[in-house]
Amino acid sequence: PVKGLNFAVEAVAKLVEEGYRDIIWHIVGGGPSEAKLKEQIAKHKMEKHIFMLGMKNNPYPYIKNCDLFIQPSLFEGYSLSIMEAKILGTPILATYAAAGNQIENGVDGFLCDTNAVSVYENILRLYKNKETLENCKFALKNCDFDSINQKIISQLEELF
Repeated sequence: PVKGLNFAVEAVAKLVEEGYRDIIWHIVGGGPSEAKLKEQIAKHKMEKHIFMLGMKNNPYPYIKNCDLFIQPSLFEGYSLSIMEAKILGTPILATYAAAGNQIENGVDGFLCDTNAVSVYENILRLYKNKETLENCKFALKNCDFDSINQKIISQLEELF
């Protein structure tokens, strides 16, 4: 539940209901809520749009090849998957709670509130505006990851 995937399922269901039938979402990973999530997918009749792929030894091809990486978590400390998506140049939609400190909203990713309506509205906005996604990809391609790493190290050193 803390990963907020239920919000994303509701958002995708609403998009499909409104006619955006080409939306496909692959969920990589697993956990104790997997059965409940599968029930929710079936309840919304989203089996042709949302695929639970389970744990993968190498999730990077999925992250690299998707149009949008979604991280709808209720909270995250420091999300490694957000950084992986950034490194792979994939635009990210995450909740403020998941990545508010890792994403510059509208530049190297996009932030939304922690609820289904906000996830839905932001997916729809990005779906309709491919140029915004391309601008994000360009920013990620030109991101100075060494500088980001140095900033993190400096922040950690300040704690000592």
